[in-house]
Amino acid sequence: MKKQRRGEIEAPAAIRMLADFTRVAVDLVPLMPLMPSAFAIAAAAGHSLYDSWYPALAEREDCPVVTADRRFYQAFAGGQLGHRMLWVEAF
Repeated sequence: MKKQRRGEIEAPAAIRMLADFTRVAVDLVPLMPLMPSAFAIAAAAGHSLYDSWYPALAEREDCPVVTADRRFYQAFAGGQLGHRMLWVEAF
């Protein structure tokens, strides 16, 4: 963990954080069914296909994308999926 290597947190705290993370329920989503939508979103936004998977999934699942990545947020907030984009500080 980067913070532990930098000396920002002690090893026991890093181990506890990892243990907490493993208890989080994570759903894995196949990307290939999202390819047509993600590609169209990337082309419209002039952004990477990689970042376009998130709004494509949000569109399919009818849910928001919450992000703290300002560049990512700004790339999509003004486009066709702007209603899906939520800035983390809004909470």
